This record gives sequence, C-alpha cells and structure tokens, in this order.
Amino acid sequence: MKTTDHRNASPPGKLSVVFDRFVLALWVVAGIMLLFAICSVILDVILRMTFPRVSMPWIVEVNEYVLFGMTFFASAWCLRVGGHIKVDFILNAFKPPTQHLLGAITSGLASLACIVFGYYGGVATLYSYQKGTHIFKFLKVPKYCFSSIICVCSFILAVEFIRQARRHLGERRNLLTKDTELKGPG
Repeated sequence: MKTTDHRNASPPGKLSVVFDRFVLALWVVAGIMLLFAICSVILDVILRMTFPRVSMPWIVEVNEYVLFGMTFFASAWCLRVGGHIKVDFILNAFKPPTQHLLGAITSGLASLACIVFGYYGGVATLYSYQKGTHIFKFLKVPKYCFSSIICVCSFILAVEFIRQARRHLGERRNLLTKDTELKGPG
C-alpha cells in the first residue's frame, strides 16, 4: 500500500511538532542504549579474556533492561517510518481506497490495544510504587521503573496509531475524490 509522506501534508500544529520531536528524542535514546549495550558486552568479553579474574557480572542484567527500554522507546518512531511488520500480501488483494480503509481500522484497533496496555501499565506502576516492589537479580531495581516505561510508551504508541489512522482516512478521501473527478459528472 503506497501512502503519501505525512511530512509533506498540511503544516503540522505546534503540539504535533512537539510530539514528533519527543518521539525522535526517544528514538535517539534507544540508539544510545543500543550503543551502550554493544560497547558494554564487548568490554566485558575483552576484560574476561584479558584478565580472567575481572568481570562485570551486572552487564547481562543491565543489558536485559536496556533491550526492554530500547524496544519501547523506539516503537513509535518505528511505526511512523513504516519499519514495523506488515502483512502486505493480504492488503494487495484490495484496491487502494479499501487498503487505506483497512489500514485505518487496524490502526484504530491497535491504538485501542495500546491504550488498554498503557492503562494496565499505569495500574502496575502505581501498585509497584505503593508496595515498594523490586526486581532482585544482581542489582536491586524498583519494578515501577519498567512498568512506567510500558505505560508511557504505550500511550505514545497509541497516539501514533491514531495519527496513522487519520493519515489513512485522508489518503482514502483523496483517492476517492480523484476517482470521482476522473469519472466526471454522471
């Protein structure tokens, strides 16, 4: 399904620009986290190979947390640029206006799922914070740190899905208008 680049559409409002920059900032943070993960694992391997008695046992645990956060931080940006998995072979069986209608429906449903996920992430965050629960491995980390990431990033992803649904509906409207103009009057 071919879509118009949403950055060339009507000029975005200030809130939209702020949201776009925030999503981009989260993506940059995810990239920095990936770089940290790569460098820390390489450093740990080099230290273990060079100095057998020196190791950083916390590296594996920290990288587990980094992979978790990185996934959520980059998700909205990934959706925006179309870097997510799509089942195009089904959509290609339909005409473009129907493709965009289905895209809007699936984006709307995905937004609802993200809202539910974000809500329960918020409930879990509040519960973990109130009870003072922690994750005990090598490090002692408050559990609410992770559930808050789920909560916030799920709502951000929901907003991006809503924006995607609106773009699909706009594209569908444009295609139907062009089709009507090409056919001419009655």
